[in-house]
Amino acid sequence: MVSFLKKDILVLIRDKSGLLILLLMPFVLTAILGFSLQGIMESDSQTLTLELAIVIEDEVEQGIAQFSAELDHYNLADDTKEQLKATAMSSHPFLILESMLDSGQVSEIVKKTEMTAEEAERALDNEDVMAILTIPEGFTYQSLEKMLLNQGEGQTLDLTVIDYRSLGAKIISNILDNFTRSLNFETAIAHASNGNYVPGSGDNVELGGIETVTAGDPIDSLAYYTLAMAVMFALYAASATSERALLEKKQQAFNRILLSGKHPFVYLLGKFFATTLVVCLQMLILFSLSALLFNSFTFHSLEFVTGMFIIIGVFSLCVGSVATLLTSLTLRFTSASISNVFSAGIVSLLAFAGGSFFPVSGVLQTVGEWTPNGAALTSFLLWMQGVDQSLIISPLAKVMCMTILFFTISLVVFPKRRSATS
Repeated sequence: MVSFLKKDILVLIRDKSGLLILLLMPFVLTAILGFSLQGIMESDSQTLTLELAIVIEDEVEQGIAQFSAELDHYNLADDTKEQLKATAMSSHPFLILESMLDSGQVSEIVKKTEMTAEEAERALDNEDVMAILTIPEGFTYQSLEKMLLNQGEGQTLDLTVIDYRSLGAKIISNILDNFTRSLNFETAIAHASNGNYVPGSGDNVELGGIETVTAGDPIDSLAYYTLAMAVMFALYAASATSERALLEKKQQAFNRILLSGKHPFVYLLGKFFATTLVVCLQMLILFSLSALLFNSFTFHSLEFVTGMFIIIGVFSLCVGSVATLLTSLTLRFTSASISNVFSAGIVSLLAFAGGSFFPVSGVLQTVGEWTPNGAALTSFLLWMQGVDQSLIISPLAKVMCMTILFFTISLVVFPKRRSATS
C-alpha cells in the first residue's frame, strides 16, 4: 500500500495546475467572499437575538408560603427557621433564574417573554420564539425543600425548542444547563457547609453569562468563508483522485497492477490515504494563510489547536472515502462522466446545502448537516465558538458514519479482478 500511496502523491505533485487549483483557489474565494460580505455578516452577528417564551405554571408565592409552613414541622431553632424563611423569600430558584436571564450579557442575546402555554405553543409554531421554558407546578416548593432542607427529589425545568440542532437552541440549552449545574453545585456546597452558605447568594459561583456558551469571539465573514471554502474544495480532491484512476486504467497501468498480484483492496486503500493526506495539506495551508494574512483564527490554546486537527482529520478521512467510491464507480464503468458530474454539479449542491455559500437554517440546515462538508462546517463553527465538547460529538459522528458507509459501498462496487482486466 505504501508504494501505491507514494505513486499517487507523486502523480499529484506533477499535476501543477490541478495542485494550484486545489490549494490556492479556496484562498482566493475566501478573500473575495470574506471581504465583500464582511459588513453583512458583522451586522447579523451584532443583532443576534434569541426569543424565549417563559410559561409559569407554578405559584411562586404559594410555594414559598408552603415551604415556610413546612418549617414549623421540623425540630429547628426559631432563629434557624426565620433565617430559612428569609432565604426562601430572597433566594428562591425562580428569582435566581430571572436574575440570570436579566443579567447584562445574557439579556443581550436572550429576550424572554412570559406567555400562557397556548400562546407559547402558537409562537413556537409560527417561529416567533426559539424555545419555550416551562416552570412546572410545584417548582418553587420542591426546589426550596431540596436546596435548603435536602428533602425530596427537587424539580426540573422543561425546555422545548424548534430544532435542537440549531445554534440558537444549543445556546439556550447551554445557558440553562449551566444554570442548573451551578445551582446544584451551590446547593451541594450549602449542604456540606451545614447551612453556612446560601445557594444563589453572593459572587461565589457565577450563574450564567455568555462565557458559559462560548469562550470565543463571534465568527466574522473571513473566518466563516475560510472554513466554508475549505470543506467545499476538499470535495474536489475526491473527483481529482477518480480522474487519475481512470487515466491509469486507460493507460493499462491499473491492469498491470492487478496482473502483478496486488489485491484491488490495496489499490483502493492507497487512493483513500492519498486523498486523505492531500485534503489535510489543503486545509492546513488554507487555515495557515488565512490566519497569517487575514487574522481569521487565533490559536489561543493547545486544546483549540488539537480540536481543529481532530476535525480536519475526521473530515479528511471522509473525503478519502468519497474518493474511493468515485474511483470504484469510475473503474467499474470506465467513464469520466461520474467524476465530471460530481465535480460540476454534486459538489455545488453539497456546498449549497452545507452552508459554504451562505449560512443556512431550517430544513436546509437539517439536510446540510447530513452532508460531509455540512457536518464538518458545523463542527468547525461550534468548536471556534468555544461550546462544550459534547456538542461536537454529534456532527463528527455523522462524518464518521458517512466515511464507513462510503468506503463500504466502494468495496462492493469495486470491479472484480476479471472484469477489471477485461
